[in-house]
Amino acid sequence: MTTGNHVIFIHPDGTDASTFTAMRALYYGPDNRANFDLLTNSANYLGHMQDQLSGTSNGGAVTHATGVKVYAESFGLDRETNPDGTAVRTVDANGVTRFVDKPLVSLSGQVNQTIIQEAVKANKFTGLINSGVIAEPGTGAFASQVGYNDVPANVSAASFDRFPRAQFAEITREVVESGVDVILGGGLVNYLPVGTPPPAGASAYGITSAAQLDAISTSSGQRPATNLIDRAIALGYTVVYSREQLAAAAANPSVLKVLGIFAAEDTFLDNARITNPTTGAITNITGIEENLRANNLPNYVPSAPTAAEMLTAYQSVLLRSPKFANGSIVIQEEEGTDNFGNINNASGMLEATFRADQAIGVARSFVDKYPNTLVITAADSAAGGLQLRDPAPTGSNGLTSNVTANPSITGKPVQGLSLPTDGINGANTAPFIAKPDSAGRELPFGISWAGTPDFAGGIVTKAAGLNSDKLPETLDNTDIYRAMYETLFPERGELPDAPISNTLRAPAPSPTKDTGNVIFFHPDGAGFAHWNAYRILELGADGRTNWDQFSETAIYDGNLVDRITGSSDGNATTHALGVKAFDDAYGLDAQGNRYTSLSGKVGTTILEEARDAGKSIAVINSGVIAEPGTGAFLAEVADRGLQGQITEQMIRSGTTLVGDSKIVILGGGELNMLPIGQNISNNPNARYVTTEIDAANTNASRRPSTDLIALAKSLGYTVVYTLAELQNVPTTAQRVLGVFAAEDTYNDFNEDRLGLTANLTSEQVRDRLYRVDGTGGLTPTTIPTVKPPTTAEMMRETLRLMSADTDGFMIVAEEEGSDNFGNVNNAAGVFEALRRTDEAFGVVMDFITQQDPNTLLMTTADSEAGGLQVFQPVPFGPAFPNTITNSNQFRVPVNPNGTTTFQNPLDGVFGSNPSDNDGNPATAEVIVPFTAGKANLADPAQLRQNFGIAWAGTPDFAGSIHVKTFGQNADLLNETFEATDIYRLAYRTLFGRDASNDGVLDDVLPLPALIPAGTTGDDVLEALPNVAPLPNQAFDGRSDILFTGAGNDSVDLGFAFNPGNNRIDLGSGNDVIFVNKNDRLFGGSGKDTFDARDSQGGNRMSGGAGDDDFFLGAGDRALGGDGVDRFFVSEGGGNLLSGGAGADQFWIFNGDVAQSANTIVDFQIGTDVIGFQNASFGLANLVRTGNNISVNGSVIATFTGVDTASLAASSFVFLASSVI
Repeated sequence: MTTGNHVIFIHPDGTDASTFTAMRALYYGPDNRANFDLLTNSANYLGHMQDQLSGTSNGGAVTHATGVKVYAESFGLDRETNPDGTAVRTVDANGVTRFVDKPLVSLSGQVNQTIIQEAVKANKFTGLINSGVIAEPGTGAFASQVGYNDVPANVSAASFDRFPRAQFAEITREVVESGVDVILGGGLVNYLPVGTPPPAGASAYGITSAAQLDAISTSSGQRPATNLIDRAIALGYTVVYSREQLAAAAANPSVLKVLGIFAAEDTFLDNARITNPTTGAITNITGIEENLRANNLPNYVPSAPTAAEMLTAYQSVLLRSPKFANGSIVIQEEEGTDNFGNINNASGMLEATFRADQAIGVARSFVDKYPNTLVITAADSAAGGLQLRDPAPTGSNGLTSNVTANPSITGKPVQGLSLPTDGINGANTAPFIAKPDSAGRELPFGISWAGTPDFAGGIVTKAAGLNSDKLPETLDNTDIYRAMYETLFPERGELPDAPISNTLRAPAPSPTKDTGNVIFFHPDGAGFAHWNAYRILELGADGRTNWDQFSETAIYDGNLVDRITGSSDGNATTHALGVKAFDDAYGLDAQGNRYTSLSGKVGTTILEEARDAGKSIAVINSGVIAEPGTGAFLAEVADRGLQGQITEQMIRSGTTLVGDSKIVILGGGELNMLPIGQNISNNPNARYVTTEIDAANTNASRRPSTDLIALAKSLGYTVVYTLAELQNVPTTAQRVLGVFAAEDTYNDFNEDRLGLTANLTSEQVRDRLYRVDGTGGLTPTTIPTVKPPTTAEMMRETLRLMSADTDGFMIVAEEEGSDNFGNVNNAAGVFEALRRTDEAFGVVMDFITQQDPNTLLMTTADSEAGGLQVFQPVPFGPAFPNTITNSNQFRVPVNPNGTTTFQNPLDGVFGSNPSDNDGNPATAEVIVPFTAGKANLADPAQLRQNFGIAWAGTPDFAGSIHVKTFGQNADLLNETFEATDIYRLAYRTLFGRDASNDGVLDDVLPLPALIPAGTTGDDVLEALPNVAPLPNQAFDGRSDILFTGAGNDSVDLGFAFNPGNNRIDLGSGNDVIFVNKNDRLFGGSGKDTFDARDSQGGNRMSGGAGDDDFFLGAGDRALGGDGVDRFFVSEGGGNLLSGGAGADQFWIFNGDVAQSANTIVDFQIGTDVIGFQNASFGLANLVRTGNNISVNGSVIATFTGVDTASLAASSFVFLASSVI
């Protein structure tokens, strides 16, 4: 029998990728995965409204519910407009502005009908779930239409009740009467008329009298005229008030309709009512951490069910309903994420995000059982602009301290601020402590905020199940409705696509070879919020940049071994070598030792390996070439400040080219190429280092001991200094060095120091942002004419030189301006850097589509510089005018602590300070907001909207970072992509094989499903068959991710039912694991034991550091890593073995010949040994031919690159008994 499809939409309001990054660290550990991470499809979410650049809770909900972009204050209705597109409005006697309501036609063509209301009509099972009041837009707007006709006549112009969204009583009535089967949330006050005693069940959350409810509100907007609980009972609902009552209803087979009311207001305490025990007076307090802690209050009402528990109860009723066969849809909102975010309560927001993630886990389990289900998530804006700051900035008292935001220069009215960071109890308290990482470290961190408003943010839609693969990589908010509607009503066909304001480029063609070129572009410091802002500025909210048009998207996880937030040098080393490095690594570990790359080569980066394989290589940087984003691919030093040494190593890396392959090095940094005392006055190789620059830079670490430009020429480099010279380099040139500035090609100061004023043209602003003389000696009256090439221009010429190499090439490019401008909170500089980056993307995309489809373009940052956010004050305040004279009107409140609320200045085109715009000192100076490049397509008035930029501070934050791919192997992205996966995907594309030494092609890190975790103690974790696990904490040996943490742990996968595809990280300690099937296992540090003797094959076991033992079965791979590792072969065979570093023992015989030979890929002659246990023979009985060893006519072992006949007797050990 054909059954209807199911839809689960989870709306964690106010969250973006940075929120989930912080939550993951706190609740799961930075190396683990949240349920959010494990949803299988990702898309960049665009939340703009008809008349606004960012989403509102109500307008965004209406768009999700109807598929139509509405005006920002819509709650299910449209509004009438004048002939010029402006809204028809009236102002009543109280000064309240009212729009004229108009019916809203949904994307499916229905009038005043949401997807939920259509589902009810189609007799499908429906649900609405909210941690807030049920009238919250995230649920209420799916079952009601409320307009200005519903706003009472007597409200004041300053009252919240003047908005349709404030009519909670009417919204609640419409929800109750909507026919929705399960309604769960808060808001008792919205169900009962003034003076009505509460039901007995409300005592679960302390409401026992009508007076308590009346103290909350007597407003007609909040309180209904009739008892809506009685109405619900009359309609057949079972009404419940607590977690226990909900569980009982869910277990009762006769219950088919449930109304849950779990709090007087919200189930979270973003506002709390405090009753004076003496007078009985009730006081309202804001739920910031300081107030909640002072009054010993939790973040959530204890008796209320969690989001996961509510969704679980909904599913229980759904599964027994006769409507189940017709299909179902549930809309769930975690509103605590938004409300805590809007008061900058970090602990509250992170707990709320964890609760949302638990609900996502319940949804994932449902889609596993019922694959005709779509699970999809989205917020509509980013509440507060939360950013994880790590290492936690702490003072001498160990408490979180402050970060600088929006610095300026002396004498300016806006001087920037020192903003407090949040710890576990609020501003300047003890830092949060992450759950242990893969090495058992518990890393501290703080939380910074851009402000209290909702921002456009870096929101990610995640999805899994039916139709999840149809999501576009850049997703309009109307696409949420499309995905849900086309899943719920497949028989009705596809809906029209969202309109886009510019022409899209052609998709990448299919590759024609198994291997190809790789171009890795690193726009340092640029997160999704940066790109979102750039899109709005350049193309309008409905445009699509080249960045948007990459074919695949994933969330980037850049954590390092000692830090949650990525760093320029540590992550560049990780990208270059494929192994997770420490924060300050530049090719060397913390002890100064060379890393061994993921492919097994000591001190050899992927770029160097490509060179050694005869491929051409290139690095491009808008900063100095020694910047880690390029330098770490060709150099290794103890300190990134050793720029002279780095530059020399980079130049010398071109001395070992193979055949006619090429090397191209382009960027700034002439200062790093000339010894102290050499400059344009005395060295003809100098073009940009003046005597003044030379004299000001006498730090020996930055300068070489010899003229590196002369060295380059002696090594055969063609040296160029300008774009014109670069364009004239012939394609026959084998080595090219481009030197385009004394230091960086950009001028990374704040706007005031650069002299950006409102009377400059856009071209003049660009000339001050990017150095036009390459010296940094820029003044308002000195504008030299020679400009350094952009990264796009450098990329175009590099491709011209590289494309002739038939062996392929790899290019590593970095736009460093996006990071350095972000770190001084210069918004105009960031946008110019992104413009240059996006143009470079276009150059490469054209190359792929028009010249060589066998090319992968991959991009990511490693952290987010400054925590940039787009802000508009509407609809709660007037829109920004084109010029602002009072800087107090161009700022947002941030991180209130009960006594102080800082005001965070916003950036405009020329910074946060007023400046001259007409050359007349008698007229007022002005701030000029940014303006969208185009009007929103859905805006009837076609107004280009103004906005400001808020900053969370000057540091690098963990942020909302995405990996994007285009071209060959682009589809191999995981939805959460680790920093080491950059190397893996590049290696796969360059060489056609996995980066490990086994020569086997693997997919790039498959995504497991659930996330149990161990502790810092000795854990025993067993995957037992047919045992029902706790929700969201399952360990059943099927597609699990498990991190056991520190301690001597034991993990047994041997008895799991239908097992496999697990990813287990044993952390530190002496651990034991019993392996099963297709598992990926990581030993970490300590002496670990891997027992695969009873496994079903397909496993990959990696010992990591320490002396590890491997008891082998059949068809597995085992990598020893560092230490003295022992490999014990049993009767199965067919294993691939890699000892790694250390004196390893390969016991390839155990009394009988294995069924098939085992392969040893890295036997080190003179260090490793070959062992035979329970052997009744000796060396003379072995047959050694080529790379094989045979016993009794059967090959028992094959050695890669080893002539076994030449092995000395010392390489063999024979025992008559067992080793163990």
